[in-house]
Amino acid sequence: MIDRLPSYGFLILLAFVALIALFATYHGAGVSPDSVSYLRSTNAMLNGASLLELGTHFPPGVALLWHLSAQLGLEPLVAARAISIFSLLVCFVALRSLMLAAGCANWIVLCALCTLAVSVNWVSNFWMAWSEPPFLALFFLSLNLALQIAGREEGVDTRWQWSLLLLSLAAMLLLRYAAAPLAAAILLFLFLRRWIWSPERLVQYFFAGLLVLAPLLCWLGFSMILAEQSSAREFAFHPPGLQHLNSLALTLTQWGGGLSPLLVAMLTLLLLIWPLCSSHYREKPLVQLVCYCTFCYAGFLIFSITFMDAHTPLDGRILAPILPLLLCQIVVLGSDRHPALSAVPLATLFVFSLPALAGELSQSMVHGRGFNSPVYAELEILREVDKLPPGTPIYSNVYELFYVHLNREAELIPRNYDPRTQRPNALIAEQWSLVLADMRERGAILVWSPIGAYRRYLPTVADMLAFGDLEIDRELEGGVFLRPRQAVDAPD
Repeated sequence: MIDRLPSYGFLILLAFVALIALFATYHGAGVSPDSVSYLRSTNAMLNGASLLELGTHFPPGVALLWHLSAQLGLEPLVAARAISIFSLLVCFVALRSLMLAAGCANWIVLCALCTLAVSVNWVSNFWMAWSEPPFLALFFLSLNLALQIAGREEGVDTRWQWSLLLLSLAAMLLLRYAAAPLAAAILLFLFLRRWIWSPERLVQYFFAGLLVLAPLLCWLGFSMILAEQSSAREFAFHPPGLQHLNSLALTLTQWGGGLSPLLVAMLTLLLLIWPLCSSHYREKPLVQLVCYCTFCYAGFLIFSITFMDAHTPLDGRILAPILPLLLCQIVVLGSDRHPALSAVPLATLFVFSLPALAGELSQSMVHGRGFNSPVYAELEILREVDKLPPGTPIYSNVYELFYVHLNREAELIPRNYDPRTQRPNALIAEQWSLVLADMRERGAILVWSPIGAYRRYLPTVADMLAFGDLEIDRELEGGVFLRPRQAVDAPD
């Protein structure tokens, strides 16, 4: 009976994380700008648009999932909530399986999962209508399949595990482009795990990689040809800067339960480098796999920030695949010496993380998450915009607000600079001329809201007034309406 207590504890933990997720999404799954992009793509498909007409800025996986759910009678955001909570449970089951397969004690595994369950920086990813929940579930399932393949003797049939693994990796890529380095790390791990040089083996792994990439590449290719669109990402040199270090420091502080980010960073590097310096630990499959995935993913992020998207924050969402891997590393390395070595840091993280979870949960239950907040639904600017005739053009710094609550399209005001390349907007004067002409000739409105003030690449009210062509029309709860400056009659 005592031996089964950790198993019963795990079932209680699953019920706990599901209940917390349900309470945290009391007002519905959280909605961010990315969520709105997925929602627009889903609605476009429900209105008859093809999967190839969605553009390629985001992979099609989330929109496809929500579209399929809509065919079963579920609203997209309701489906997102259900998918996220189910994915959260799958993640915990997969992570438990990983650590138990590595020979870790059942009760230490339970401690690690309890620590992860109260890490609000990680679990809150599953409270949002994002691509991360199904992506993370598939990632941890893929790790399990990779370890099963690596643990089989040479010559043992692993075709069904390989089939499931390749299918899972391909699905990951259809959910997030950032899955590419993790898929590459898993295949690299399997290739190097048994280093047997032969042309046949090289060809096998080459075609395995092609099979993983095939669905995404086919969709990208046909979309670019038929819709004449690309991912809108340009190559430019913009290495990581102070803002990235600040976001990384904040994430590490949250992971460490309030500990110094420098200390957490040093411990993280120790967890990754120490095993590589020990021949004993280097032979452990899970330790190897954690190192491969972490280093490949870190290299991808540095490359992406430096050359593709300087606007990428190193927050809990972007780094979501890494925290569970580090906890696995703590458990595996500690269990090999003495389980108590793992229990102490895990218990410390658990205790320090509980207050943050309680605070975030309370905030979510009262105010909702993101744009899907009941507080926003009562704003005066929304009531005012809702009175406008259908089809009235709307310009704003937070177009998502009108789409989520009023189901009305709005356009983003011209930006001062491109947040991805950090280059100034050379066409800003021409773009503002078009906006002003739209306001004068078609009755378009311009609404600026402090809710969108996080977009620092967009002009503020003071900036727009300084242009000389705009003035404040009226100030309401939730924002400011602006209008073209009225001509002043010259005195007689």
